[in-house]
Amino acid sequence: MARSYIYSLTNLEFEGPEITTYPGGSWRRDTLTFPYRDLSCQLKQVAEYKEIIDQLSEEHSAGITAYLTITGDDALSLATADELAEAACELLAFTTKNTVYWVEREIVPALKGAPHRLRRSLGGRARNFHSGWSIVRVRATHLLAGEGL
Repeated sequence: MARSYIYSLTNLEFEGPEITTYPGGSWRRDTLTFPYRDLSCQLKQVAEYKEIIDQLSEEHSAGITAYLTITGDDALSLATADELAEAACELLAFTTKNTVYWVEREIVPALKGAPHRLRRSLGGRARNFHSGWSIVRVRATHLLAGEGL
């Protein structure tokens, strides 16, 4: 059975190559799907992405802007998923000059012996959001997919 670990990420500004069409005919390039070993990983903007990015840019604050979903079989351990999420956040932080952290994790279906939903405090770790700056805006897709620069 497939199990997904869904991480809420802070301060990630990105545009994905995949388009989502919404009711009323609107659309957004809001998704990036990439493989990692035998796992499927997906970055997706939150529903209110544009409004949140605008607010963070204006206030120079921090907030949840995206979800990272890591999907694998029952053998995918919590420790492995968390380690991959941390590594993805570090890479995304490097490429965008923003501190990207996961602040919440949901496990679907629930994993025996672990909380279904975990919210963690970042204390003073989250930094102010900086819009429009990136080392490798387009190439982040390739880095996450393990293709290098």
